[in-house]
Amino acid sequence: QLQEMEAQSEEGKSAIQGQLLQLEDSLNPVDVIFHYKLIDLLADIAHSARKAGSQLLMFMAR
Repeated sequence: QLQEMEAQSEEGKSAIQGQLLQLEDSLNPVDVIFHYKLIDLLADIAHSARKAGSQLLMFMAR
């Protein structure tokens, strides 16, 4: 289930990046960079949460 959630977050990341790509011309370049970095940061948090969840499941299984 954790892997499914991470896959969903990756799909969401791709969708949001696609939307941002369409808006790039109407935004300040600094704002665009900020938004891409924010998207990457949120994806990293989701990845870390999955990793922590997996470790917690392994700990509980012992």
